[in-house]
Amino acid sequence: TVALKVTDISGCTDSVRITAAVTIKKPNATFYAYDTVACPGFPIKVVCPYAERGIIYRWDFGDGGTASIQSPSHIYLQEGLYTIKLIIENKYGCTDTSVVVNMIRVKKTIASFNMSDSFRTCPPLIIQFTNHSSGDVGISWNFGDSTTTNAFNPSHFYTYPGNYTATMIAQGPGGCADTMSKTIIVKGPKGTINYSPLSLCKPYL
Repeated sequence: TVALKVTDISGCTDSVRITAAVTIKKPNATFYAYDTVACPGFPIKVVCPYAERGIIYRWDFGDGGTASIQSPSHIYLQEGLYTIKLIIENKYGCTDTSVVVNMIRVKKTIASFNMSDSFRTCPPLIIQFTNHSSGDVGISWNFGDSTTTNAFNPSHFYTYPGNYTATMIAQGPGGCADTMSKTIIVKGPKGTINYSPLSLCKPYL
């Protein structure tokens, strides 16, 4: 609020008072990311909460990529650590800058596992699975016989002859995933039985 009072040589006065005559604004370039770890090729969204009419945003994502909106998404194609910089400027020419060093970590998710055995001439076959994945945040297994698990290093019994495909899915940050499969062979005789009739009335033999 600005007030002005004038007095002439005769002692007469006049004054004026203007409410909110001057507005002082300092922009704030603070920002955050929804995810700070991701796989190559998956978008990372960053947000600057500060907004007002006429604001200008200048983003630098550390890999040569830039943006000029309040909440951009960016895709990193290579593994590494990336520093994000934001400069904002309001319509009065006031600026603010924020830099977060090594804010984003981009790493591939690679599924890998070993098995204690993969062949047997007759069932049962018990296999110990050892997880060697990297860059994962979760593991799921499908043993190829309608059974699954989320255990890190599971063991599994195969009780019936056949060829099975054991599949590991390594989930990475940001929704990416990698898959690895191996074949398991259990030899041995297979048999079926057929009989009729399938329904009878009491008494029956």
